[in-house]
Amino acid sequence: LWGSEWQLQLIGSQAALPQPIATLNFPQTGQTAGHGSCNRFSGTVEIDKDRLRFGPLISTKMACPGGASEQESRYLGALRGAQRYEVQGDTLLIHAQGMDQPLRFVRTTVRK
Repeated sequence: LWGSEWQLQLIGSQAALPQPIATLNFPQTGQTAGHGSCNRFSGTVEIDKDRLRFGPLISTKMACPGGASEQESRYLGALRGAQRYEVQGDTLLIHAQGMDQPLRFVRTTVRK
């Protein structure tokens, strides 16, 4: 996963909002970052085989328009409960405690 960037498509069975875009990046070993929906977040992540666990995530505190605030809360909560992941081609699935279906991401183009 290190060096990859992903865009959130589904939170369980619910489609992610098209705007603002929620993302998840793994910029280097042990680190994660992204956009919750309207706020940036960063933190640590431990990956061991197909298991992953996010450490404390810090984020900015900007006001979110419409349903973005609820989406961001659900998304970051799911990351905090993450237990394992799967990569299927350009799709990343993150299985989280308390969710019947995984978070679903699509790989994005890496910006240089």
